Amino acid sequence: RGSSALPPHDRRAMAGDEGSGGDEVPGSPGDPLRGVSVHHLSHDLLDEVRGVGLGPEALVYQIEPLVIRPRGAGMRSPRSGRPGASYVAALEGADHAGRAQYMLSYTWGYSVGDIVDALVQHCSTLTSPNDDQRRVYVWICCLCINQHRVQEARAAGETVPFEEFQAAFGERVRGIGNVLALMMPWSAPRYITRAWCVFELFTAVSESRSCSLTVLMPPDQAGSLCSALQRGANSSELWEALEQVRVEGAEASVPEDRERILQLVESGPGCAHVNDIVRQRLLRWFAGAADAELARLLEEGGGLAGEKAAS
Repeated sequence: RGSSALPPHDRRAMAGDEGSGGDEVPGSPGDPLRGVSVHHLSHDLLDEVRGVGLGPEALVYQIEPLVIRPRGAGMRSPRSGRPGASYVAALEGADHAGRAQYMLSYTWGYSVGDIVDALVQHCSTLTSPNDDQRRVYVWICCLCINQHRVQEARAAGETVPFEEFQAAFGERVRGIGNVLALMMPWSAPRYITRAWCVFELFTAVSESRSCSLTVLMPPDQAGSLCSALQRGANSSELWEALEQVRVEGAEASVPEDRERILQLVESGPGCAHVNDIVRQRLLRWFAGAADAELARLLEEGGGLAGEKAAS
């Protein structure tokens, strides 16, 4: 995902979506909707990343050959029976994996730390007992698609037809029902510049009766926004960020993919409608981040910069 400098975008990654040859009990290793717990991500995955000499700042495409693929290298896929399983299929125990309640929409150019921090932050917004990170499971393509099959397909020059990917992704969105769109930075989200992220947004918006869409950002983005407000940034900075939301400007490493995706969007809700949905969600995030920061300052006995200057 991401730019042409990154590994294959989602359409080819779906080549790792194996047939249902194994146990598909909900949440089991063979379940196509099996996700990784936030607890596992924030503890075990980060430990594995450090174990190969990298840190939280490592990007997804950097850890794929060193951490993600090796995790399932020593076992057979529970779905196809072939050597090599997905990362999530290799996890054992309910504290680590189970039927996903959320699907993460993101790019492979994000850092592991930003992804984990955003998901941990999301858990903190949930009400008990739904906030238990050991029981919050997220479907993340790099961990839940079998990367061994992706590599085999890449070596053979195979790609998944657009319609096949569209159907497979739509089934996951409907089956999970909650899409978390990870956008950053708040001032100019890179997310909306990627055509496949736009496709995921489009799918979530099109399935709005059965699917919720939530915008996430790492905690440091909330701090950045509030710092901008405290140093006297006027509202034009926020509106400029919103005005930059134009999904029709998204790019893809394969031009045909971009054309097909934008055709789908235009023949459905339309680019203008998807832009409005993204702006609404971003505005909601802006308001929530500012409210949370104000509450934190008040709790610590502080205040906004203007209040301190007036005292």
